Amino acid sequence: MQRMITLTTCPKDCTPISPETLTWCFQACLESFLTDNKLHVTQKQMVEEGKAKGLCKDTGVVGSSDEMKKFCSAFHIDFEEIEYQKIPQKIESGEGVLIGPWAYKGDPKGQHCVRFCRRIDDQKFLVMNPKFPTAVCEEWSIETIAAWQCGVFKIRLVGA
Repeated sequence: MQRMITLTTCPKDCTPISPETLTWCFQACLESFLTDNKLHVTQKQMVEEGKAKGLCKDTGVVGSSDEMKKFCSAFHIDFEEIEYQKIPQKIESGEGVLIGPWAYKGDPKGQHCVRFCRRIDDQKFLVMNPKFPTAVCEEWSIETIAAWQCGVFKIRLVGA
């Protein structure tokens, strides 16, 4: 089991956003990213537009990295899969990183999405985890990436 330390506060540039439903962790991460970049699109707006364009299931679930990329493009966000080691030391304005554990907490069916906030050191990093009903910031170890079969995705506002 991976060790996670929950912090009492999140960095000011990594706004904690709770998912509006159990299945909207991806949208909560995007809303956090957009909020920190002074853009205001709610999870509900994202899901409504996503459903209208066939970019998510009726529940709002966006299930694969290809679907995530298409969903992001609808909101003018570039989406690219990268290796954990390629996460920049400093995240610039208009950029972000999402981490998609495809086996969250070791459950092979436990898909989830968190927003990378920053590196703490070579072995640990801070994420905004949009847990339901309350989002938190947590310290994760790099072993989590492999143990939970995580995909790492760089996001960037188009034109940033």
